[in-house]
Order: sequence, then C-alpha cells, then structure tokens
Amino acid sequence: MSEEVFEHPDTIGKVEHNGIVYEVDWPFDLEDNEKHDSITAVLYVDGEQIADLPLPGLGIPFTNEEQVMEIAREYIKELEW
Repeated sequence: MSEEVFEHPDTIGKVEHNGIVYEVDWPFDLEDNEKHDSITAVLYVDGEQIADLPLPGLGIPFTNEEQVMEIAREYIKELEW
C-alpha cells in the first residue's frame, strides 16, 4: 500500500463530495515542525481556503490524521453550496 503524495506539505487528504474535491490541511506546529498544530485544520477547494475546521470538542485538540479527516468529512456533509 502506498501513501498518496500531495503538493502541499500540510495536506493530509482529500474528500470528494457532490463532485467537489476538498483538500484537508493540518499544518505543522510553528514551534515544533515534528508535530501538527493541535488547534488548526483547514479546508481548501481549488487552492482557496474555504473554512477552518472545528475542534473535536470544546477545548479538545486535534490528535491524529484520522480524527481530522473524520471531522472534515462531517463538516463537508453539512456545507450548503
């Protein structure tokens, strides 16, 4: 199994919904580039930022890629275009 390689180093995955491809970015921490930022994850469409993803809960940080991708999928389902 090979991992998909993305153009932007912060992109952790893509979600396709209703014919639109969303890129999910989870940037690295500015102070420690070995780990991701615990409070920032972003959605892009065609290179344009469209939303900051909500945290998993009040005061609960992002902890892993699977969690961020699941929140992205849930968020995208709720978008009205």
